[in-house]
Order: sequence, then structure tokens, then C-alpha cells
Amino acid sequence: MFNIFKYYLKQLRKVNSFLYWNYSDQAKFLAITNIIVLAIVMSVPPSTLLLPSFSIAFFTASAVFFTYLTYKDKLAKKVNQYVKGKSHQEKHSLIHEIDQMDEIEFEELFYHLFEQKGYYVNRTSKTEHCGANLFLRRGNDKVVVLAKLHSDNIDVTVINDVVDAAGFYKANNKWLVTNQYFTEPATELANRNQVKLINRDDLLRMLREYNISNKKTEAELEKMRKAHK
Repeated sequence: MFNIFKYYLKQLRKVNSFLYWNYSDQAKFLAITNIIVLAIVMSVPPSTLLLPSFSIAFFTASAVFFTYLTYKDKLAKKVNQYVKGKSHQEKHSLIHEIDQMDEIEFEELFYHLFEQKGYYVNRTSKTEHCGANLFLRRGNDKVVVLAKLHSDNIDVTVINDVVDAAGFYKANNKWLVTNQYFTEPATELANRNQVKLINRDDLLRMLREYNISNKKTEAELEKMRKAHK
């Protein structure tokens, strides 16, 4: 009971933002408020002022508002399911586009992804490729990256390539990125050699973060342009 009372007082302090609460908090707050009002009505003589009329009006309004909140919550869930379904279709389309890239385009993709994350990115020389496409620097962090575009899962031989590249470029981190997944032996060898693996799912997450960041930047620039008009 004490926890319920503590919760209610906490919510009461921010009741001005009630419409922005999640459905669970809104429903709890309404239920507790109704219980409190009911307790007051039962403890006061019926003849006191207009309390009975007020309580009937209050409970009716609460019931109507709760029905509205329930409908709104169900509608929001339906919209969310639709958006998730659409996102899944877009994700399917995006990864298909990546699968159709050539090696140069795939390397270029990661060049921009890592640059956006704040790394200074260099392409490695094709004559001394040594198992890496990109060399990243940020502070004391030096990373060799092997971007492997492939039609099958990546095996152990590619792990050895990126390990050799780390020695050649004197890097303190080694990453292997691909549009596919990794075989179990490759994952085990990578763990033993402290190679960070970025697979198909990780790539999609990186692309989503890249798009969100770009949208935020565009929104900020648009805001600045409007402010200077």
C-alpha cells in the first residue's frame, strides 16, 4: 500500500504532462484517483454539499476518458505493427541492394560509415593490401578493417588475413565486416585473436544509425537556415 501511495505522489507531481505518459501509467493513475475519490465519498455524509452529484460526474468522466485512452493505445499498437512491417520490408530491400554491390562500392560504404562515427579513414594501398581495405584512426585507436563482400558465410582464412593486416599496420584493433555471417570455426578463431566481427545484422544497425544521424544533422541545418532568414 505504501508503494502505491508513493507511486501516486510521484505521478501527481508531474500530472501536467499526463497526456504524454504511457498507457500503463495513465490507467494506474486514473484507477488510484477513482479509489481515493470513492473513499472520500464513502467517508462523508451523503447530504454534504453536492458530493454525490460530483462523484457520479467524476466516475462517468473517468470511465469515458479511460475508454478513450484504451482505444488510443490499441490504435497506437496497430500503427506500430504497420511501421514495423514496413521497416522489415525496407530492411529486406536495403540488404538486397548491398548484396548487389561490387567490392569497391562495399568498401566505399564502410568508408562513409566509419567516417561518420568520427574516425579518420584511410584506404589501404592495393599493392600492399595485406588483408585490410581501410585503416582507421581516432586518438590512440588504430584499427585495420577488412570489408569482405561475399555470397557465403565467412570462414577461418579471412580471419587470418585481418590478423596479418593488424601486424603489418601496427594496429591495436582489428575488425572484419561482411554482408554475410561467420562460420562457427571463424567465430572461435576471431575470439581467440580478438578480432571484432561485424555481420549482416550489425551492418543493418550501422546503416540505420547512419541514416538517423544524417536526418538529425539535416534537421539542425534546416533549423539554422530558418533562424538566419
